[in-house]
Amino acid sequence: MIFTEATKPEKKGLYNAIKETGHIAEINEQPQGFVENWVVRQISESGKRISKAALETLIMRTGLDMMRLSNEIEKIIAYKGDEQDIKVEDITALVSQDPKDQVFKMIDAIADKKCELAMRYYTDLLELKVSPQKILSLMERHIRILYQVKDLRSKGFASNAIVESVKDVKKFAVNKYISQAQKFSMKDITNCLTDCVDMNLESRTGAISDRLAVEMIIVKYSEKNAG
Repeated sequence: MIFTEATKPEKKGLYNAIKETGHIAEINEQPQGFVENWVVRQISESGKRISKAALETLIMRTGLDMMRLSNEIEKIIAYKGDEQDIKVEDITALVSQDPKDQVFKMIDAIADKKCELAMRYYTDLLELKVSPQKILSLMERHIRILYQVKDLRSKGFASNAIVESVKDVKKFAVNKYISQAQKFSMKDITNCLTDCVDMNLESRTGAISDRLAVEMIIVKYSEKNAG
């Protein structure tokens, strides 16, 4: 029997009833260091090596999902054949990008006021069959994370403390979030988050198309005088 809980269920009756007669085991996401060592070990057992840069690229594209990593490792090993060394170009050629990673790049382009580049990343997402509504939701999620990161940094929180405090920020990505948050003022982040929430609601009620909603946000915040 598997329960998914946002908070620990220790005080719930069913949890305690099972605990009295059975065994309770928490199945949490493994730490980044553990996952990286596991990947290296899996690849080593196949007689191959992976460079540090290739390992970082792989983790950035898959996250810490060990099931997906297992499938990607199997694919990479088969692709390399008799060649021993797994390089960055092998990862980029074989492992598809997570839409969240593409949204990260799109937000980075917005922060740098590069509207054309941001729209290109947006088009790439559409070509990956990610719906505009999903993209809008991912943008809202990303801006919410930036708000939390920027707020914590302003209070003097170090990288490790931010990873512990913000659920969706992993160790391998925390410095990128911190760097990106520095490119925005807190006012712009707050305004953008409000716009994402409002546009999400309007697109769901049919007041505006979801595609236009995304494009309006991209254009608005990648303009030179945004805010």
